[in-house]
Amino acid sequence: MTQTLARISEITTPVRELVELVMRAGAPIAAEYPLVFERGSGAAWAVIEDNGQPVSACALLPRELWVDGETLRVGLIGSVVTHPGYRGQGLASRVLQAAEQELQRRGCLLAALWAEDAEYYAARGWRAWGSEVDCVVPRELTRMLPAPLQVRLATGADATAIHRLYTTHRRRVARTRAETAQLLRIPRMDVLVRERDGEVVAYSCLGRGEDLQDVVHEWAGPTADVLALLRMHLELRATLGEHRDLFLMCSDDAELPLVAALEELGAPANRGVLGMAKLLDSRTAAQWIAQRWSRGQSLTWRASPQHAGACEFRVGARSCTLALADMQDLLVAPRGADGTARAFGRQLGLTPVAPLRPFVWGLDSI
Repeated sequence: MTQTLARISEITTPVRELVELVMRAGAPIAAEYPLVFERGSGAAWAVIEDNGQPVSACALLPRELWVDGETLRVGLIGSVVTHPGYRGQGLASRVLQAAEQELQRRGCLLAALWAEDAEYYAARGWRAWGSEVDCVVPRELTRMLPAPLQVRLATGADATAIHRLYTTHRRRVARTRAETAQLLRIPRMDVLVRERDGEVVAYSCLGRGEDLQDVVHEWAGPTADVLALLRMHLELRATLGEHRDLFLMCSDDAELPLVAALEELGAPANRGVLGMAKLLDSRTAAQWIAQRWSRGQSLTWRASPQHAGACEFRVGARSCTLALADMQDLLVAPRGADGTARAFGRQLGLTPVAPLRPFVWGLDSI
């Protein structure tokens, strides 16, 4: 009989083998995601077993997100798998629920993931959140990009400079230099740097596992330097007989000059969402909202006595009750949409506060 209660544990060989079976047809995967497959990284796994063998599991990793000067504690979820012989029993839903509960216990306000089946997660309370810009860089643009002078493949000695450049992003996952160095060693990933006067001034990462093969998913540096790195990526691929277009992934704040430069060259850009998220703790969310919106006003809140999970906010005689979904949109609405914020502000007589627009770069995906 299958154990229906999920337990939380560190990574084990049987769990890794289950993930490899489901996601890679038995091929290795651990090296692609060192922060979730190595012990001591802070990651954990929600696991359901049958006779001592894992049959469903998912990874969970608490992280701090830097968002325009604010810090948001979020739990990343990934590698949600169920053995083919055990599907249709609701096991994935149970490991997800266990992961959500563990992340809440670890102080995370939200859980976040990247979903192949958005409807499956939406039915379980997950919603789109954050914002992302994805540019297509056609190979025909190669000669229109700046010449890749002083561009080379990165080495381990560049980790400190790359980490310094990474920390210039206003929207990112907080990570240590050691974590950056560890992530830069992921196999099947091309990392380029550009130097000027002996100093690394830009870097870019292309490819990671199955999902990001043609994607420049992390980079930093001045626009002209990053464009030169893109050209080198295209030229290196051409020498190997690979002529597929590149994709560039980024957030939508300080990166807009690069997006504008690519659009001017004819590279289309799509502005979408970061992924899916689920609010884990209504009380902590209400505290966040009160802190961000008060601005000299006496904004108070309490758990709604009529609606489970909802919170009632009050300014003087005015009140407004928000369900979990509304509170999530007030904090991290997809693409920064401010409809919920404007309605909340009108009801309470407050000046609207724009939602946060979090972003997670490719090296930090799990």
